[in-house]
Amino acid sequence: TVASQEGGEKKPIVFIFHAWCGKDAFVEEKAIEIARLGYVGCALDIYGKGVLKEGKEECSALMNPFIEDRQMLKERILAYKSLFKSIPEADPTKAAAIGYCFGGLAALDLARSVEDLKGVVSFHGLLNPPGIPYENKMKAKVLVFHGQKDPMVSPEDIEGFMSEMDFLEVD
Repeated sequence: TVASQEGGEKKPIVFIFHAWCGKDAFVEEKAIEIARLGYVGCALDIYGKGVLKEGKEECSALMNPFIEDRQMLKERILAYKSLFKSIPEADPTKAAAIGYCFGGLAALDLARSVEDLKGVVSFHGLLNPPGIPYENKMKAKVLVFHGQKDPMVSPEDIEGFMSEMDFLEVD
């Protein structure tokens, strides 16, 4: 889902990655809100074909294959990189990503994988590193909103993420 306000000049693009349930009305609404602010909002569907689930077991079954095979997740999110240039109203030199829960991890992995992303925001996202090599040094500015008692992210995950960001000298 791509949302943009009318206008002649190219605008920055914000990719929005969904939570573990799939691309739902929430992320589509965020794309529209972002468009109202003067950006191109692009709600992405990592699972594909509008797959949506409810409940812990069903959502985990959708998400876990991507958590267990981060190369597969990387390939899926990099497929969206082509959007940088294919959306006529978007300025491919000004792109950012946001994500919620599983989408926070996807947004961080996009920043780990491309050097032309300007910024990334993770909202209570999974923080563990992918365990696969990066092609580029992470250049995006990173903002992570995380609840201390999030049951899906351990204190060790937080420490590991902070160490990774320090090692990569990420702002």
